[in-house]
Amino acid sequence: MADILTSLSSVTALPIFGIAVAFIFFFLAKLLTRRFDTPLVNPLIISVFFIWGFYIFLEIPMENFNAGGNIILLFLPLATAALAVSMYEKRHLIKKAFLPIIIGTVVGVIVSVSSVLILCKVFGISQDITMSLFPKSVTSAIALPLAEELGGYSAIASAGVFVTGVFGAIMCPYFIKWFKIDNPIAAGLGIGASCHALGTTQAIKLGRTEGATSGIAIGLCGLLTVIASLFL
Repeated sequence: MADILTSLSSVTALPIFGIAVAFIFFFLAKLLTRRFDTPLVNPLIISVFFIWGFYIFLEIPMENFNAGGNIILLFLPLATAALAVSMYEKRHLIKKAFLPIIIGTVVGVIVSVSSVLILCKVFGISQDITMSLFPKSVTSAIALPLAEELGGYSAIASAGVFVTGVFGAIMCPYFIKWFKIDNPIAAGLGIGASCHALGTTQAIKLGRTEGATSGIAIGLCGLLTVIASLFL
């Protein structure tokens, strides 16, 4: 029995095991969410709970999962580069609505950054935690290294980005409906500026213009957040 447990531990510690678990459970979550046409059922949220439950049930250390998870993180810089490609492909849209896009993304960054700084100050949150939450509304590819550069923790930054993105992905369709936002450019900018790539998955479902402007907002807000960090 001891030999079996030792062998199992060795297998789960392999990077390919963590990668396979992540892909399998995300694929299963995608299949499940196809049966429900509602933002409340998000494949990322479901897959995360699947993975947590799997590792907790089998009592596998999360360090074993991170062996593969860290490899997945290596692809985040490529995701950052892909944002530039997306912005270039939608350059005609940027030219068409240049001023609203610039104003919208600037306002989005100001609101995101100032809300973190003010609330952390009010509740007496330490400087390192504050800097970890500072880039919560930008994509992980930018948020994690930026948080570390500012003296924060990438793990907390990752959690902040995840919670922000999931909340936005779930609620943005309802906010657009409740506040009667009829302009697709405004809707897309709001989603991309507040809840990055996870929200953009919902923006794409709303329409091509919403998805395009949301993708543009991700790149611009990431750039503006980095610039804002220079003044801290």
